[in-house]
Amino acid sequence: MSTENRLLTCKIGEDIAEKYLISRGYKVLRKNFRKRFGEIDLIAEFRGKIIFIEVKTRKNNIFGEPEDSILKNKIRKIFGTGIAFMRENGLKNAFQIDIVSIKLNEYNMLKRLTHFKNVCL
Repeated sequence: MSTENRLLTCKIGEDIAEKYLISRGYKVLRKNFRKRFGEIDLIAEFRGKIIFIEVKTRKNNIFGEPEDSILKNKIRKIFGTGIAFMRENGLKNAFQIDIVSIKLNEYNMLKRLTHFKNVCL
């Protein structure tokens, strides 16, 4: 897959995840928050808790399910980047890391969405 197609797939997945979360009562605070040590796709607030969300989107299973590519090192980077976000914004809320796994069909339409809540190392 070309870089352009990969970026489009990621963007479509993040848009689907954002709409899904909003429909469930989450308030999206930031998208694509970056620091030198990592990036968080979506940051949301839900019932007073800050949620750092990693969105993984795929069209096929050549490399496994979308969530299979998220390893401990990625979770650590999200955690560190999340701490930076909390500090920068003076937040002391409880927080967690979620994963939204998205499969698209060949027409870039949603085939499956799975929300893994409060993942840990």
